[in-house]
Amino acid sequence: MLCFFTMGFVDMVGIASNYVKADLGLSDSMANMLASLVFFWFLIFSIPTSLLMNRIGRKRTVLLSLVITLVSMVIPIFWVTNLPMMLIFFSLLADYDQYDKPASFHNVYHRELLQHLGDHAKIGLHPGYNTLENPVNVDVEIGRLEEILHRTIVRARYHFLRLKLPDSYRMLVHAGIRHDYTMGFPDAIGFRAGISTTYPFYDLERDMESPLTVHPFCVMDTTMQKYMRLSPQEAIEAYRKLVAGVRTVGGDYCCIVHNQNLGE
Repeated sequence: MLCFFTMGFVDMVGIASNYVKADLGLSDSMANMLASLVFFWFLIFSIPTSLLMNRIGRKRTVLLSLVITLVSMVIPIFWVTNLPMMLIFFSLLADYDQYDKPASFHNVYHRELLQHLGDHAKIGLHPGYNTLENPVNVDVEIGRLEEILHRTIVRARYHFLRLKLPDSYRMLVHAGIRHDYTMGFPDAIGFRAGISTTYPFYDLERDMESPLTVHPFCVMDTTMQKYMRLSPQEAIEAYRKLVAGVRTVGGDYCCIVHNQNLGE
């Protein structure tokens, strides 16, 4: 299994090498050396990682590695384009059912992971699938996350991108949420709201501007993987075009990546 994982990782580095070669103007020899650096990485970090695993346990080490992988994958996109970056984790704390399958909020390791993430990044709530029919669930789930983190939660993104306007946003406002990240397409790339910058939610029925700020996103990993069925090369090119387009108009590039896809 380790051999298959290693070769799969090297294949991914090999695909990225072509883009690095083009961006930096490297020769074939220099570009081919990038894949060999993976093995040097294993050589250098294998012993420190094993010591860390003995200290904090295998499960926490794997979870920490997923977080580091996510950060390392996202940072280059914004560093190359000179865009500021904000990394936000959304936690699903709904009751376990057909659509929501979170780890228990009573689980010690889950709580410690959330607390660790909260020390280094911003965390929001991932309201469960059934909150649309049961608005009280939003308050319950926010209470669970606030009890774990000991801080006020002001960010949210609905599970499965379930939005029913204006009800969904009114629920968030009532619960004290001030920033929403649900506005986007589940099955296509692009800005669902037709704008690449944040904007306040305006309640047309009540003819008033709400305190909720909407942060539209333009792409989600599962969109390209399950709906559009793009290859890794096609997905990378799609990311690059979106970043370039947003940068041209001075917008906010917002994308969604699921933790389970980082672990596959």
